[in-house]
Amino acid sequence: MASYFLKNMEEDPREGYSTFGIGGKEYFFEEVNPKPKPYDPNMKLYDMIHFGYKFFMENYPIYGDFELNRSHANFMFKDAILHDHKDDRNFNEPIETLGSKTHVLGLFLTDDYEGGELVFGDYSISLKPEVGDLVFFPGYYTRHGVNKVTSGVRINILSHYFDIIDRSKINPAYSM
Repeated sequence: MASYFLKNMEEDPREGYSTFGIGGKEYFFEEVNPKPKPYDPNMKLYDMIHFGYKFFMENYPIYGDFELNRSHANFMFKDAILHDHKDDRNFNEPIETLGSKTHVLGLFLTDDYEGGELVFGDYSISLKPEVGDLVFFPGYYTRHGVNKVTSGVRINILSHYFDIIDRSKINPAYSM
């Protein structure tokens, strides 16, 4: 999967970054029986995203209904850094306008890079996930970032979910 993403990655305006858009609602909800994609022939990614959703729903309280917003592969090359932030905005609109909160699910595809630790500054936590690890956290609430990658390529898949507080904002076709 990682090699397919690397061959087909897209430019990103951030220095040292590239991305591959996997999709969002349209991939995961358009069909009753979704078909394998070239980057996911065995439906492992599809299964991972649903596993993450179900695990979170069964183990952690949410405020409203849950909806997948988007998924993408994220590549961080040497000298890339992701500064400390919260995911409290979408399309330049405040959360209050959208009536939702963002949660992030990360699946790590590589661990043969130096630096690039996932950091949660408010809690003084620094993680270096291994291949196959899943990390799920409330991006709207948890200040997070990635330390500078000093060598290698850090590849992960990020899925962004919305916890919809204002039920009038829900599209029933996209709720899990």
